[in-house]
Formats: sequence, C-alpha cells, structure tokens
Amino acid sequence: MAALKSIHIKDTVLRLTITMSKLNQACFLLFDHIIYAHNVGLISTDKKKWSNISARFWVFSLILNLARNTYDIMNIVQEEMRRQQLPKKQDQQVNGDTTHSRRSSNSQNTNVVRKIVMQNKPVMLDLVKNLADLILPLNTLGKVNASAGTQGFLGLISSSIGIATVWDSSLKLVP
Repeated sequence: MAALKSIHIKDTVLRLTITMSKLNQACFLLFDHIIYAHNVGLISTDKKKWSNISARFWVFSLILNLARNTYDIMNIVQEEMRRQQLPKKQDQQVNGDTTHSRRSSNSQNTNVVRKIVMQNKPVMLDLVKNLADLILPLNTLGKVNASAGTQGFLGLISSSIGIATVWDSSLKLVP
C-alpha cells in the first residue's frame, strides 16, 4: 500500500527511492514470514537460504532509505546555505557604537550543523535508525561480524526511534 501511495510523489528521487524501498521491504517481510513459518513448524524449508534472501532485500531497502536521507540532507544544507547568503543587516548602531557579529568559521559551521539537526529531527532520526539497522542484515549475510550485544544495542536504538516516531508523529519522516 505504501508503495502505491509513493508513486505519486512529484520529486523523482524521492518517488524512486521510497517506492523501491517499500517494494524491497515487502519482499523482505514476505521471506521473513517464510522463516517464521519454518521456525514454528508450519513448513520445512532451508532457513539459511531464505534468511540470506530476506537479508538481501532488507539491505537494499536500507540502502535506498539511506540514499533518500542523503538526498534530504543535501537539500536541507543547500537551503540553509542559500539562507546564510541572503543579505543581512550586520552592523547595528547602538548609541553611535557599531557592533559586528563575527564568529570563527568553525563555530559558525558548528552552529549551522546544530541548527540543521535540531530543525530537521525526522530526517536525522531516520538516518540514525537506518544506519543502526544496516548492520543487522549485513551480519546475516556475513559481510560484518557483529556480536550479539552489538546487534542488541543497534536493535534497541532502531526500536527506540521507531517507538518515538509512533509516540510523537512530528518525528516521523514524511512522505
């Protein structure tokens, strides 16, 4: 259903990344259900084979989500840079005294990054969730070797962000 809704998004990059991600997520969940049916004894199948297929769809879905996050962040940074370059009234006259607001470029860059993060929480939370999730299927595929503790911690981060977006809908990334 989400893939059908996303095909109407006007922005081509968002339309492609979101739609393809939703389709891959549907495949991942389908194969994950096959694994579940095997685990509860409903069917007998090659669990490792289906786990690998499921993990591949999950990885591709996460890569598409990360591409979307990167695209969103690039647009946010470009917009902020445009705002920064708008002519500002930098000199203020106070009792004949001129004050200039000058900061070091590192301090100014830190403030810009902080401003971008704080004003775009849904994008940043989605980015962190996708990065945390990425290790899990990569571990299943044998591309990384994450301990059970690391996997649990990353799952906790991802789940906590998921719960936060349900609890506070303003933190949910849309479209």
